[in-house]
Amino acid sequence: MHNKSKSVNIQQRLEDTGGTQVPFSPQAKIMRDADTSRFAKRIGSVTYEVGIHFKSDAKETMDKKIMRLIKNDMAYAATQSTTHTTAAIATHEIHKINSEIKQTKARIRKVKDWLYKHPIHNPPSITDIYGGIAKGKNLKNDWQKVRSIQTQAKVLIFLQENNINSLEDFADTVVRKNGRLKDVIDDIKKAERRLETLAVHLTHADNNRRHKAVYQKYKSLAPKTDPAALNSINPFTKSKATREHEAATKKQDEYYTKYADAIQAHQAAQTYFVGVMNGRTKLPIVDWQKEQKELAAKRYTLCDEYYSLKEEIPNMEAIRRSIETIMRDKPNRAQPTRSQSKAL
Repeated sequence: MHNKSKSVNIQQRLEDTGGTQVPFSPQAKIMRDADTSRFAKRIGSVTYEVGIHFKSDAKETMDKKIMRLIKNDMAYAATQSTTHTTAAIATHEIHKINSEIKQTKARIRKVKDWLYKHPIHNPPSITDIYGGIAKGKNLKNDWQKVRSIQTQAKVLIFLQENNINSLEDFADTVVRKNGRLKDVIDDIKKAERRLETLAVHLTHADNNRRHKAVYQKYKSLAPKTDPAALNSINPFTKSKATREHEAATKKQDEYYTKYADAIQAHQAAQTYFVGVMNGRTKLPIVDWQKEQKELAAKRYTLCDEYYSLKEEIPNMEAIRRSIETIMRDKPNRAQPTRSQSKAL
């Protein structure tokens, strides 16, 4: 009795997977060879004969079916790979930009901090500072000489554009540039956060619009059976109501299975807007689109200013290095005095 029960359980499992258990025998091999839609697989001491069934009126050959399945799998894998790759690239770019911003802020802060740690009496003149840059010590090859000339030209333009005629003017310029850089970065981050929010708003609004008809159709398929009929003491009435209810439920479930993505997207959009609209029912899509366009233009302008400020930092660093060299070569310029500091 125990062996029979075990055999029945194995048979049930095989029926779930479309296969039948048969003993390994020459007859099984003959059946496998005669019918190409069946094959045998031996696992342990048991050989499984598995049958593959297709539509009797199917027009595809076995080769075409297999090729179609392979193409579908490859297309799905390519889609997943593209999605993951795009997300990875976006994440990498975000980390790269954040790292660049941190480095830029650190560089200009370093120049500012250095300036206010040194004496301010008897400072070198702008002519001396520019002369120190022009000397170009340790220039071993032509390329370094060209780079030195380029640096001199950029520093001269920087001094003229910012009306720097003394070390005090330079210090004030560094403080002003540092403060403006911080403001620009803060404004960029604020604009990016709002743009991300608007993108989510508009995505849900688009899903709400595109899938509204499908969702309404799904809701209209909900069973409309009278609860009183379902709970009727009349067996005939109750049985009829139950059958109608089950048929309607099945039809709605089949529709949901077919359009699950659209229905879920519409439901997600409705849930999202309940949380963000504060009781308002009309979506201000036109206003969101207008704000998105304006913010994108503002962000572009801010990024342009950010990179302009970033390009000025090497000029400030070149001036700082020249001052360091002058103070080191002529220590008598440095007179003991208090250090000056300024909070930014």
